[in-house]
Amino acid sequence: ITKHNILIKDIGQIEEAVSKAFYIANTGRPGPVLLDIPKDVFTSKMQYEPKLEYEFESKSKFQFDDFADKQACEVAELINSAKRPLIYAGGGVKIAEASNSMFQLALKAGIPVVNSLMGLATIDRGHQLSLGLVGMHGSREANLAVTNCDLFIAIGARFSDRVIGDPKKFAQKANIIHLDIDETEIDKNIETYLSYIC
Repeated sequence: ITKHNILIKDIGQIEEAVSKAFYIANTGRPGPVLLDIPKDVFTSKMQYEPKLEYEFESKSKFQFDDFADKQACEVAELINSAKRPLIYAGGGVKIAEASNSMFQLALKAGIPVVNSLMGLATIDRGHQLSLGLVGMHGSREANLAVTNCDLFIAIGARFSDRVIGDPKKFAQKANIIHLDIDETEIDKNIETYLSYIC
């Protein structure tokens, strides 16, 4: 249930472990990190001399140029051939500060946008392309758009049960493209036509 956990076996490891925990929690897809500090370590004492900076290696494999070279043409072809494409923007769009890029794609291709709860505000709700919240708490127009789309582009969003309901009935007419930073979300609840870890 955590993104990562660290067992601290020595009091001297605490400072680095706390720094690493904050780094892991805030890079990639944000998530909780557990610091497991046994009682004997927690109650022990030491002379503390702060080391204020630690460097941790990023595990991100994504290179935008790689995506542009290898997959962008395939995605563009699917968008160009779709009659009723739809973008599903999640919280990952907001976290990545990619709302403007997503909006420019929607605007250029004339693609309506639906949002997860965490993805609200990635597009101005007053804009004609914004259909609002999707899923069990979503708007009628957003859910009808999902039912009738022929290309469903999920960006920075997971397919939670509140969004998809019955997986066998979700976007049945659509090819699904899933772009996400968390590879464990790909094909977890909904089988995709194309997926990219970004």
